[in-house]
Amino acid sequence: VLAHGTLVAVPDGATLAGTFLTWQIPTLAAKGDTATLTYQVKLNSDAYNVTVKNVATPGPGGTCTTCTTNHQTPPPGVVPPELPKTGADLLPVLWWAGLLLLLGTAALVLSRRRRVA
Repeated sequence: VLAHGTLVAVPDGATLAGTFLTWQIPTLAAKGDTATLTYQVKLNSDAYNVTVKNVATPGPGGTCTTCTTNHQTPPPGVVPPELPKTGADLLPVLWWAGLLLLLGTAALVLSRRRRVA
C-alpha cells in the first residue's frame, strides 16, 4: 500500500518500520474472539490507474482468512462518485435566527420606550 501513499497515523499497538506495519495481536479472552487493526492510507496525488496491494503475513501459529487485497485506483480524469450530502445548510438557519434576534431587540427597545414615556 505504501508504494503509492503514506500512512496517516500509526494505530495504537502497531509499529511502522519502512513499509512494514507490524501489530502484536492482544491476548484474546476466549476461542473465537477477534481483534481488529484499522489504519488509513492517503494515496499520492499521482496514484492513478495503479493497483494498491495489501498483504497480511501472520506470525508463528497465526492464520488469516484473506491475506491479500487488491484495490484499483481510477485512471486520470475519472471522478469518483460524490459522497451523499449530510447535515443541514446553515445559511438559511442563521439568516432566520438573525432576523428573529433583530425583531426581538426592536420589540424590546420599543416596549421600554413606551414605559419611559
